[in-house]
Amino acid sequence: MLKLARLPDWERRLVAVEERHQAADFAWGECDCMLAVADAIDAVTGKDPAKRVRGRYASGFGAAKILRRRKAKSVEDVLAKHLPPIARLMAQRGDVCTVERDGQISAGYVTMHGIAVKSARGLGYVPITEAREAFKVG
Repeated sequence: MLKLARLPDWERRLVAVEERHQAADFAWGECDCMLAVADAIDAVTGKDPAKRVRGRYASGFGAAKILRRRKAKSVEDVLAKHLPPIARLMAQRGDVCTVERDGQISAGYVTMHGIAVKSARGLGYVPITEAREAFKVG
């Protein structure tokens, strides 16, 4: 598990991440769902959990290969290895959740608008009630 504590200005930093991802299109290895979550975790805690994998893959196949190398089958496995689970309806701003969209499991982070999940163009938001799993950040 990662030892994480929230920074004093985490809320401002999280809003900046949200704004940046709102304006950025989806791109594997640069701006995908897991990297958006890593950016949110970095904003909240000052620690980037994805620093060793950024830019090291450029496709869904490449992302899956990195997951397998880390002995994970899904984004939920990766999150469960590094963050403590919490009841999904207890997730608060800055925490991380997984959601199912179009038959795929995606990761997102909790904002005042719901769970922010990377979409083809910017971010999409789903209600917290649609969370499959939730994990505490800081």
